[in-house]
Amino acid sequence: MQEIVLTGVSKGFGKQLLLSLSEKYFIHALTRSPEDISFAVELEQQNKIKLYYADLASINEVDAFCDQVLANSNQLLGIINNAGRRFRSSIDTIEYSDLCSLFDVNIHAPFFIIKNLLPLLKKNKYSRIINISSIVGYRGFDDLSGYGMTKGAINSMTKCLASELAEHQVTVNAILPGFCETSYADKFKSNLPLYESTIIRTPLKRWGADTELNGIVEFLLSTHSSYMTGSLITMMVAGLQYDS
Repeated sequence: MQEIVLTGVSKGFGKQLLLSLSEKYFIHALTRSPEDISFAVELEQQNKIKLYYADLASINEVDAFCDQVLANSNQLLGIINNAGRRFRSSIDTIEYSDLCSLFDVNIHAPFFIIKNLLPLLKKNKYSRIINISSIVGYRGFDDLSGYGMTKGAINSMTKCLASELAEHQVTVNAILPGFCETSYADKFKSNLPLYESTIIRTPLKRWGADTELNGIVEFLLSTHSSYMTGSLITMMVAGLQYDS
């Protein structure tokens, strides 16, 4: 069975990807802590996944996670960098430490996971890297400058690595979800004017489900996407109606 690495599996997109992809692939699944992941423990008991625990804000823990994967795997089909930190703050109130934390989790960790595990990707005839970015890295939104910078960096990293790794038949693509029913949804919806503004600006007039990534990721992992690399795939917000 082909093996992939998936980070951020405890909730939202990561949880749904884990449940879906573990039917076809063996998953090296990373989460920050063993809390609230009974569903993943069951999958591990069925030998469908291997669970790992690491705080991606720590480069030492990132390296330790990669060392464990290198010890447990001979080759990888792909890496899905899904884990991330979302942080809302105006430029007036954001602190340097906030930015450091955002960049550590959202850009430094994915970069060094790719770097450290690249030898396993190169062993295949073809391999896939999929970075979960955000529409915020593509369009501007109030109070999300820090978060948006990290997602813009992910987009740039995706394009650069797509060019650099093409000779090894490693494709690199990013998915940019719009507003979806993930872990931040309830808190977001508590601010009714803000929530309603997203509905107005979204052509389909609704938020996406937390399963929306599954089909796109399955396509990107497959041979059907063999000529596709360096792409930034925007989800559900093409033609976003946004007054600027």
